[in-house]
Amino acid sequence: VKFLKSRGISDTYVADFMQAGRKQFKQVESAHLDDITDWFVPYLSGKLALEDMFDLSNHRIISLIGQTGVGKTTTLVKLGWQLLKQNRTVGFITTDTFRSGAVEQFQGYADKLDVELIVATSPAELEEAVQYMTYVSGVDHILIDTVGRNYLAEESVNEIAAYTNVVHPDLTCFTFSSGMKSADVMSILPKLAEIPIDGFIITKMDETTRIGDLYTVMQETNLPVLYMTDGQNITENIFRPKSRWLAERFVGADRRQVLE
Repeated sequence: VKFLKSRGISDTYVADFMQAGRKQFKQVESAHLDDITDWFVPYLSGKLALEDMFDLSNHRIISLIGQTGVGKTTTLVKLGWQLLKQNRTVGFITTDTFRSGAVEQFQGYADKLDVELIVATSPAELEEAVQYMTYVSGVDHILIDTVGRNYLAEESVNEIAAYTNVVHPDLTCFTFSSGMKSADVMSILPKLAEIPIDGFIITKMDETTRIGDLYTVMQETNLPVLYMTDGQNITENIFRPKSRWLAERFVGADRRQVLE
């Protein structure tokens, strides 16, 4: 119990795990350690919302939304690389002209991948950029980087909704870092009700070991985790998580801590 709480798993879900354990074992407190750990990881794995059949190449217009500093731009470039590896053509659009150096940073990534980048400073310009990439550039996929904002502020949400709804992306991912508290994520999501969110991308998995808050978010939203990132390398540090792997990350590298 102490270990699960130390991993950031809420009291509610710790209690659920203990109840399930007592159903599996007559006396969970005195059950053999290996038996419990061998049961717990698959049990937890079965409760994780992951989209095993997801195929990024099935989505033409892809948009990332999320607060400032979570790594949306780098993540979008990583998604672009995933598509380029499949011999798909890609175009980037950014609406983030407020953060100092944001466009220059993005342009550097785009140049590295030999991908066109268009800057849109209004919803109308975004719509025009999408039309251009559709009918002139003719790319297979359009990837849109939205401006980072404080989504607890209504005006910020309205701004993002105005950009997102004008182009109706085929895939919209809410992007947040692994260290973000579940309470913060859950306070933001209702404010984004006007924006259809299809799944999560969780960044900076290399920067924390306390990821139990992710479990709370996954259980309370029932939205799938589509990708995770774990570093700055745009060609390497992005992956589709497997439920077994993620369950083991929740438990930690040393599974024998489970009963401590």
